[in-house]
Amino acid sequence: MIADTNVLLRVLERDAGVHGRAARARVEAARVGERITVFAATVLEVAFVLESAPAGYGWDRDSVSAAVKAIVDEPGFAVEHADALRGAAKTYGDHPVDLHDCYLDALARERKTRVLSFDRDLAPGLGGGDRQAAKLWSGQIPVRTRS
Repeated sequence: MIADTNVLLRVLERDAGVHGRAARARVEAARVGERITVFAATVLEVAFVLESAPAGYGWDRDSVSAAVKAIVDEPGFAVEHADALRGAAKTYGDHPVDLHDCYLDALARERKTRVLSFDRDLAPGLGGGDRQAAKLWSGQIPVRTRS
């Protein structure tokens, strides 16, 4: 079974409604039975929604970081790239960088490589973003211009 973002949000916010109770019951059952698969993309979407005030959340960075750690550490979940997400949550809590960038940085560190990006947040201080390579590489891809 694969969890969707809305299920994780209901568990995290301790929704008292029918869906919240059902989501928590399924997670509790997964602790002793078949674990629920949670993809990294879903965790990143959860964080995006939790950060969003227009979506009705507007959580601060520390709370979002704690939520990501809670998802990764939940025994009922089998989380894709759990170690990278755990590292990303820590970096996100310590630096003013998007969680997705922290996640890419954590994956790159695990794989002993760098992130190819134009993003200044991924500069060597965070984990070796390779902007120079991105500049060189950008000329290799044909670009269509809008008319």
